[in-house]
Amino acid sequence: MAAQVAAQPEKLAKRKALIEHCWGTLKWVLGGGFLLKGLKKVGTEVSLAHLVYNLKRALKVVGLKKLLESLIQPRGRSGPQKSQPTAGALGQLKKAVG
Repeated sequence: MAAQVAAQPEKLAKRKALIEHCWGTLKWVLGGGFLLKGLKKVGTEVSLAHLVYNLKRALKVVGLKKLLESLIQPRGRSGPQKSQPTAGALGQLKKAVG
């Protein structure tokens, strides 16, 4: 393994740039510890941290308008069909996006 890294150090540098950023950010967000106790609660806290990280990245990469449009657009038939909401959070997002 060390010989492969020595032969192609640029691959390791690229991997560090891609992977270490997300783990470093999560470590910074969680502040080195958890606020809650218990496996289920800590798992929920980590899941929320992942969700926030992914939303921040999506905002940075795609932009707010495209992200909101993709959340509003109905998807293919993957489950029971519901009528499109006209009030509530998605309705307000539709009005905001225009």
